[in-house]
Amino acid sequence: MQNNSMVSQKIMVPIENLFKESFEIYKNSFWSFIKLAFIGSIGFIVVIPFGIAWAVAMLFSGFWFSFPFFLVFFVVLLAVILVCFWIQVSLLFLIKNRAKKPTLKDSLREGWNHLLPLIWIYFLTGLVSFLGFLLLIIPGIIFTTWFLFSRYVFVVEGKRGTQALVASRNLVKGHWWPVFFRLLLIGLLPLVISWIPFAGGIINLFFTMPFSLIYFYLIYENLKAIKS
Repeated sequence: MQNNSMVSQKIMVPIENLFKESFEIYKNSFWSFIKLAFIGSIGFIVVIPFGIAWAVAMLFSGFWFSFPFFLVFFVVLLAVILVCFWIQVSLLFLIKNRAKKPTLKDSLREGWNHLLPLIWIYFLTGLVSFLGFLLLIIPGIIFTTWFLFSRYVFVVEGKRGTQALVASRNLVKGHWWPVFFRLLLIGLLPLVISWIPFAGGIINLFFTMPFSLIYFYLIYENLKAIKS
């Protein structure tokens, strides 16, 4: 269930409250988050043998003999990337519909039905941010913060393509520094956790990734309330 104090706030929610509410949502849908993350992890496990087969063929038999192995590896890798996008979209809809307690099947179905438009939004956001970083570091940081919520705009409001990017920028307008600080803080979390021997990657996959999506979703809700 949504926390009304989080949604009705007319100022940026304190970071402490943001973390508490994010953890509460994660805890309430724990097994759904774990199952979706596990499905995503299977893809990476599947692609490893194909990569090894290509590398061995390349090492011992040269480029042309190994080329069919490369094609198979490339196709499998594309499929895995597609599945990862699907899982992330499904997670977004799971967070959006959390009050209805959707099943895993429901979230996966919604994720699949909205996969291509969201991939396009990811592509546009990544392209604009990349071009910003090519110009100088500062424009890249500005663009990344502006368009951070484009995926949430699509999931909640149904706006697509550049409309989602513009809507995200309008939400961040006037609150760039608080949003950037919250982005920086959560961005450091996986870096710190990755230093934990053996368990760091697992924690990031099954906790940090879904937790970050919840965290930014709550910021999006907060900004929507402020702008309304």
